[in-house]
Amino acid sequence: ALFERGVRVTVYKGGGKSQADYEKVVPCVQRTSRLSQLIIRHRPSFLWRFGLGSCFTLEQTTFCWAILPELLFRQFDIIHTQEPGVALFCQRLSLFRLIRSKLILGHGTNESFDFLQKIDNLQHLAPFHLDEAIINGVRNKKAFSIGNFVDTKLFCPNENQALRQELGIPNNAFVILSVAAIMKKVKRIDYLISEVAALKDSTVYLIVAGTKSDETDELLREGKASLGGRALFLIDYPRERIPLLYAVADLFVLCTFKEMMSVALLEALSSGLPCLVHQYPVEEWMLGNGGESLDMSRPGELTHVIRKYMDVEFREEKSLMAREQALENFSRDVVVDQILKMYEDVL
Repeated sequence: ALFERGVRVTVYKGGGKSQADYEKVVPCVQRTSRLSQLIIRHRPSFLWRFGLGSCFTLEQTTFCWAILPELLFRQFDIIHTQEPGVALFCQRLSLFRLIRSKLILGHGTNESFDFLQKIDNLQHLAPFHLDEAIINGVRNKKAFSIGNFVDTKLFCPNENQALRQELGIPNNAFVILSVAAIMKKVKRIDYLISEVAALKDSTVYLIVAGTKSDETDELLREGKASLGGRALFLIDYPRERIPLLYAVADLFVLCTFKEMMSVALLEALSSGLPCLVHQYPVEEWMLGNGGESLDMSRPGELTHVIRKYMDVEFREEKSLMAREQALENFSRDVVVDQILKMYEDVL
């Protein structure tokens, strides 16, 4: 998006292949690799102090080592990263005057306030996060609230009867979708299953699309016991088909108590899906009028609210509001304008 605006940008990535002229691969020991697991398993324990405490920190540390020559010799105006380990590494380079680049951390990993205080410039993903940091004494040189953007052309209102047939869902069914890791902890898919089952309506289908966890098999059994064939779990569903999946659904539900900024929620809003979320300031800010926030800690509350959205006229009105919320606040051009303004302020 920046490249298309004429910004001279380089994207460094830790694996894969360069897919554009502005991309450059800087190989590192990736956290999911066997090498990473072997190193962490057999390393002396004191090496955690040097960034070798876990597969996650090993990945960031080896990436930092590999990218160091690029940072020293190219001397960028701005380094913008969402990786906390990379941000801290660059901050130390700046402290010792090895680089003149201005650093911005896009804070999306729930780091502590003590950590955030170490970084010069912060991009918070929601106004709530910015306010929370200030209240807790975080004083950066510059701090901004700029969320993620969604591709509103890719994720747009549509209907997909062909995919419904492929998934074995009747055309007249009411489909509830959740795109999240298939787990009880954090994502609370067990709560979602029980609330949908409580509807006791044979026309209601539930689709959960996400990555597998150590709780997934148990949740699959719960789904089958409660909903039979009306519960569909799509594990590691192809990313390119996710927009089609939103087009199959009538309602999107996110059961987590809090998230820093859910990309799936943005995609659902942009697809014109009314969304139900827990009462948390970030999700409520994202949602606008495109759905409803409710107390999902209370059994039966989600079941009650879902029934309202089974009314076609009510749902269609909320669908228009969801799409409008995405276009006005989270479309690519809107957010990139804010990012460019942030760069100007930092420089």
